[in-house]
Amino acid sequence: MRIAATLMSLFFVFGGVAAAAERQAVTDADVERVLPSLPKAPIGNRAGISQLKGDFTCDGVSDRIVGYLDSPDEEYSGYWVSFISKSGGKLAVKTIGLGAGHNQIGICGNQENKITLHREDHRKFDVSDWFGDLPVCKVAVRVQDDACDSPRIFWIRSGEHRGELVVGRN
Repeated sequence: MRIAATLMSLFFVFGGVAAAAERQAVTDADVERVLPSLPKAPIGNRAGISQLKGDFTCDGVSDRIVGYLDSPDEEYSGYWVSFISKSGGKLAVKTIGLGAGHNQIGICGNQENKITLHREDHRKFDVSDWFGDLPVCKVAVRVQDDACDSPRIFWIRSGEHRGELVVGRN
């Protein structure tokens, strides 16, 4: 019995190490590799790109958030936010576009407005008014354009919609 308990303990210890080894922090090199593949990303001009580092997917590992306006050569249609995570050495990217205009998931400003990204902790707040019982990670990305209220983007952490992005606005 004592041997079985010891073996089970070893299994849980090494299983936990293996699981932790699969999750990896996203690096600057990872972001540079992903940028050209993002929709409407400003190629060559990195000045208009905002980044955040931190755990936005509630897996205990640092992710990267990349935000940018549409390419200046095209008609302005909004702001793009990409969540970049890494597991088992593979990068996963989810992108959401916040269209221009006064709608629920849009931004109100234009290309002249300074748009900034912020990490916002909602663990002390009830977000069920926005999402019901949807299991969102309660660390959000707030997109602030100083022209109207700020949309918050959340990662769905489990269930059938795991890994999708949802927007809340107050």
